[in-house]
Amino acid sequence: MRAATVFFDDFSADTAAFSKTTLTNWNVVQGNVDVVNPGSFGCPSPGTKCVDLDGTGSPAPAIIETQAIFSFVTGEQYELFFDIPALNTGLGNNNDAFRVTIGSYYSEDFTGYSAPLTVTRQFSIGSDGSAPITFTLLDQPNDAGPFLSGVSLTQVPVPAAIWLFGTGLLGLVGMARRKKAA
Repeated sequence: MRAATVFFDDFSADTAAFSKTTLTNWNVVQGNVDVVNPGSFGCPSPGTKCVDLDGTGSPAPAIIETQAIFSFVTGEQYELFFDIPALNTGLGNNNDAFRVTIGSYYSEDFTGYSAPLTVTRQFSIGSDGSAPITFTLLDQPNDAGPFLSGVSLTQVPVPAAIWLFGTGLLGLVGMARRKKAA
């Protein structure tokens, strides 16, 4: 069984521009972001477009969240992947702190990191619910922040070995009961 992609965005559908308050697959909830073409301001080339989480002239720290709200079911396991390939070099290196959350299912702060930074995190669902993926800039805006170049969320299948182990365990329990009854 393969992992099922729930969400993927590399910002290729977004137009490069400064001080954006709308993105194709994301809501800019607070502040603004810059969409930068590969090879500009430190966004790697070749590569995909980058979103500077600390947009030009932003009045407040940016918060972006997926337009899609994802449904989660107890017992499922997911993998979040995102890439910070560079820091905006337009105003010098700047590794502004940021937080990534998916409702109450996953939350992590990133401070004092170095780019490139590739993050892959798996998490299990403890209770049914729904939530978007959210990136929050934690530092005050200064026009140069971490570049985000790709985000994906996949549902991770339970390995077949676990099902086989469970079936085998049930078989042993059944055999023990038969033996005990005889």
